[in-house]
Amino acid sequence: MWDLPRLSQVLTIAEVQAIRQIPLSRHSHEDQLLRHHTSSRQFTVHSAYHHFIMLNPFGRARASSSTFVMHPDGWRLLWRLPIPPKVTWFIWRCLHNAMAINANIARKRIPVDPLIFFCGQRDESVVHLFVECNLASTVMWCSPASRYDFKASLSFNEWCAIDSSLFKQWLKNMQSETGILAHGDLSLKRVLIQGVDMFGKRIGFLKFKADVLDKETGKKVPGIVFARGPAVAVLILLESEGETYVVLTEQVRVPVGRLILELPAGMLDDDKGDFIGTAVREVEEETGIRLHLEDMVDLIAFLDLSTGCRVFPSPGGCDEEISLFLYRGHVGKEIITQLQGKETGLREHGELIKVHVVLYDKLWRITADAKALMAIALYEMAKREGLLPPHPRSSPTDCPSH
Repeated sequence: MWDLPRLSQVLTIAEVQAIRQIPLSRHSHEDQLLRHHTSSRQFTVHSAYHHFIMLNPFGRARASSSTFVMHPDGWRLLWRLPIPPKVTWFIWRCLHNAMAINANIARKRIPVDPLIFFCGQRDESVVHLFVECNLASTVMWCSPASRYDFKASLSFNEWCAIDSSLFKQWLKNMQSETGILAHGDLSLKRVLIQGVDMFGKRIGFLKFKADVLDKETGKKVPGIVFARGPAVAVLILLESEGETYVVLTEQVRVPVGRLILELPAGMLDDDKGDFIGTAVREVEEETGIRLHLEDMVDLIAFLDLSTGCRVFPSPGGCDEEISLFLYRGHVGKEIITQLQGKETGLREHGELIKVHVVLYDKLWRITADAKALMAIALYEMAKREGLLPPHPRSSPTDCPSH
């Protein structure tokens, strides 16, 4: 309350009336004397800023109604999301309790109705506005994510994870006609997000644990998942002077702690499913060879339809599915020589790649790459059964020298 007797002693009646029109905070905080910080003895916006810094050395507002603490990686993840800037800014304001909710408006000493307009409840907050309010909950649980028993108390990183294409594709696989949830014998009860790795602005790797129960026994089935999505690899066979050669790449593979001779391969960078385009691009990046799209042969297409025409190299722990392509071409001996030992790869992405060209007949004995061994098996069986198209007479282009 204003101390009217004291105000009347030093101010005119008109000034006192004007002061009484200033709305007071509904909170019971005591007033504090703020000394002037300017030579003119006037309390300006500039001096208020310096006073604020003195009270809070970190220069951040202390929102008493918000206890949210974001890990630094979480903020980087937020700003890298491929979403409109206005959505990013809206999320940032929500997480910083900087929305125009009743509590924040009252803190500015602006008179507001304590009752929330939509639901008639008190103490409006960001959490109540978007999660706890019955009307907000109705909207939220109409979203696709709510159908899978995910809790509203997910962290920001967890929400980003379940909204990623990796997670959505895994869930789609689970619920497809051939998925393990299709027949009702198993049920998905919970998903625990354990790790997120960013590749630029997109989620590259996702680690989570799914609680899947057998309804008959009530027991859990193994459900630890390392999600990395689809990948492609190309078996490049080059005919030269009566010999058949295969193009391999030698790369540092930290997970296995060694160098691996393997087929040129890569992950899909988007959700469009352009397997052939990705395969051609990866070959060019890793070997410098530009392949002709029309000469690419999809080896996975020869599989029985019951397989879904998909290959999973490690289904016990990883969702990765690999598309294997065959490319056959004719080159001169000088091209083989130019490719041998060529150093390639995107250095800015940490790719340290060396190209090797070996005789195809020796490939199955000198590589530890599962992709190469699978490609050999598919190629040989398709050739034996006469499924391969005629051998093209074209040659790959752009095979630069060292």
